Amino acid sequence: MMTKPSEDSSLTAEQVLLWLKENNDFLVKYPQACEYMVPPKNQTGKGVADFQHYMMQKLRADREAVMDTTREIVEISRTNMQNLSRIHDAVLKVLDCHTIEQFAQILTVDVCALLDIDLAAFVFETSRRVNPYVNLPGIRLVPEGTVQSWLGNRPALLQSNIYGVEEIYGGGARLVRSQAVIKLNMSTDLPPSVIAFGSRDPDMFNESQGVEMVGFLTRVIEKSLERLLFAD
Repeated sequence: MMTKPSEDSSLTAEQVLLWLKENNDFLVKYPQACEYMVPPKNQTGKGVADFQHYMMQKLRADREAVMDTTREIVEISRTNMQNLSRIHDAVLKVLDCHTIEQFAQILTVDVCALLDIDLAAFVFETSRRVNPYVNLPGIRLVPEGTVQSWLGNRPALLQSNIYGVEEIYGGGARLVRSQAVIKLNMSTDLPPSVIAFGSRDPDMFNESQGVEMVGFLTRVIEKSLERLLFAD
């Protein structure tokens, strides 16, 4: 049970001042102490600490911290809205495709421009159904087992500070310094495949990013591609 301290054990103002004199960095170590103190209205003499000054400094620092956090949240929200708008525009472009040739053109030109990336490509493991379209821009074939070796059991791979590979980007591989490679989930009549987005910006994609928005675009792309490949 806590006992009330006796009057004899109470600190006097003189003792507090003496202790502060011997520990003059107390407010540096514990600036939060200013929150519990009432500042003097005026400077009243030599050697009198201006606690109001310390408190104002702390309030300014707190205000700047809040403002910095607010600005960061606003900037992140603005960027997310811009990215979401770009994804929506790209989805509308994809849904407007009527032929596989048009689809390849929109993927490699329009979608790249909308998403501010440099290259996009479909990569299929060898397939009779895809072979006729291998000469279209953005469609590439790789040997069986390649997709598994790239992704393993992961649905997506985001990498920064890399060098692109020709199997995905062809002659444009030297431009690619970061990429997002996302597995396509299509009909069992099609072989394993991925869609790849490459950027010359080494930090455009990185492993700490989420893939929700680009993943949504990928789901729309795979459904549209499947529809066009099986149109006949």
